[in-house]
Formats: sequence, structure tokens, C-alpha cells
Amino acid sequence: MSTAPPPFKSSEGQKRSSSKTFLIVFAVIGIPCCGLLGVGAYFFWNTFKALKRDLVPAMQCGVAFEDIRDAIVMYAHDHGDKLPDAKTWQDDVRPYYLKTRDRKFSQKENPFKFTRIPAEGLWGCRKDETSQTGIAYNSAFSGKKLDDVKDQYETVVLFEIEAPRSNAAEPLRELPKSGAPRIFGHSRNWMRIPLKGKSNFRRDGGGFNDLGDD
Repeated sequence: MSTAPPPFKSSEGQKRSSSKTFLIVFAVIGIPCCGLLGVGAYFFWNTFKALKRDLVPAMQCGVAFEDIRDAIVMYAHDHGDKLPDAKTWQDDVRPYYLKTRDRKFSQKENPFKFTRIPAEGLWGCRKDETSQTGIAYNSAFSGKKLDDVKDQYETVVLFEIEAPRSNAAEPLRELPKSGAPRIFGHSRNWMRIPLKGKSNFRRDGGGFNDLGDD
């Protein structure tokens, strides 16, 4: 019966064995995990860019419609409950828009800290990198008394149009959705707001209804 001791493994050999084991484990687990993290980071970054490019401008547009509508109502209250004339409505309500635009919003109400449409110049919403849509006043409201407007929560006072122009006013009309600003590659709904209540951005999900139809 042999009494020879078992083969001796040097510390150098043990180190090589441990290193080899680590490399195998890393190859099996670590590399796929790093790949998944890279894919996740890429997806997150592109989603963030899409939100900044498309969703935040849409939110800004919805808030602008509410601010301008509130300015119209403020103007009416200061003028015997009479709504502004269609020919000069933007000039008439501009001082009131300044008041509504500069209201202090809490972090909860304005988590993205988005900017307001400047009071001076043409009023509109971002369409793409080089162009804007416009904001039009429903000319059917011109010179009317507030009490003369029936169903104030449904009757649209402001609506989005193809391009901005000074004192834009016209009868309410439907526009083809294909020409509206895009969110995540699809056209959103054109913005509009009634005399009372929320814009369609807040009422039906920010223009996301039927977002994938075009």
C-alpha cells in the first residue's frame, strides 16, 4: 500500500486556475449582462430624446392653449363679459396672457420646467425643427357675451392651425390629422380648447387618441 503524498499544487497554479474560472464565469454571465445594460442604456437614451423632442413640446402647447384661453376669459371679465373682437383678439388679450403665462407653477404642476410661448410675436406650437403651427380664435365668439355661449365646456374657443399668423381668427374647422405635429413618429391630434375646462391634451391623453392611424 502506497503512502506517497498527493501531488502538490503550487500557489501559481492555483492562481492560474482561479483566473481561468473567472474568465469562464465572466464570459458566460458578465458579457451578456454588459450587452443587456448597453441595449438598455441605448433604449433609455433614445426614449429620453424622443420625449424631449416630441412630448414636451406637445405639453407646452397644451398649457399655452389653457393660458391663452384664460387670458380671453380675463379680458371678457374686464370688458362687461364681452369676448374680444376677432380682428384684434390677440392684441387685446396680450396683457392678460402675460399674467397667466407668468403664474408660478409648483414642481408637481410643471415637472419638466417647460417654457411659455412669448407674449410678443406670433403665437403657435412647435411642429418640427424649423416650423410652427398657429393658434386661431374661433371667430364665432367675436364680440359675444360669455352668457351667450351655450355649452361652454364643449364649445371650442381656440384651435390649432397649420401656421402662425397675427390675430389668427376663423370659423372652427377640422384639419387632416396627417398634417399635425408628430409624437414618436405618428401625428397627434390638433390642439383645441373649450371656453371652460381642459384642452384636449389633458382631456383625451394629449392627442394620443388614434396615434397610430397614420
